Amino acid sequence: MLHKENSCVLCDKQAEQRCGNCLVARYCSREHQKEHWKVHKACCFPCRIEHDKILGRHLIASRDIKAGETIISEAPVVVGPQNYTKPMCLGCNSDSVKFKCNSCGFLLCSSDCPGSINHQRECQLIQQGGKKANIKVVDKVNPIYQCITPLRCLWMKEKAKQKWEILMAMEDHLAERKKCERYHEVQILEYRSIQGLHFGWENII
Repeated sequence: MLHKENSCVLCDKQAEQRCGNCLVARYCSREHQKEHWKVHKACCFPCRIEHDKILGRHLIASRDIKAGETIISEAPVVVGPQNYTKPMCLGCNSDSVKFKCNSCGFLLCSSDCPGSINHQRECQLIQQGGKKANIKVVDKVNPIYQCITPLRCLWMKEKAKQKWEILMAMEDHLAERKKCERYHEVQILEYRSIQGLHFGWENII
């Protein structure tokens, strides 16, 4: 059912009241607001989704948001090391690296790291690629870590399709990124680490 801009979402009459949280839903009376809450609470959010050619899909606040106010909290789709980082444990992210994975060559804090399940994702793909990492220096930034987050994303394409679909729905700004010199640098670094896999380049980058 479509509603007029200033009409009650429940009965379509002229509405003067708004939901105090999102300032989007309108009501003709307090009673209708209470009655509609069971439906509205699932989508009550102090922002609205908009889209334009420059920003792509983005959020715009529908009311003033206080400093420090939490408006959304959700688990990340994927977690990985920063592009430029010193060798780190790919299980728990610790900077203590005392063990080398026999399967792929990347470093872990120990052979029984409690977070090693996180590492299994890229480990499987690196094995498929046929080339182990060869990390000899642990106190300097190593660009090979740039491939880890893309590999974890690519793993989702085959093993966690729902998360992959969420990732693919995000704005990538690829056309703008292709204009940057850094884009071509990343192409080379990540291709060297991911070559041998069957994923298309557009998925990788």
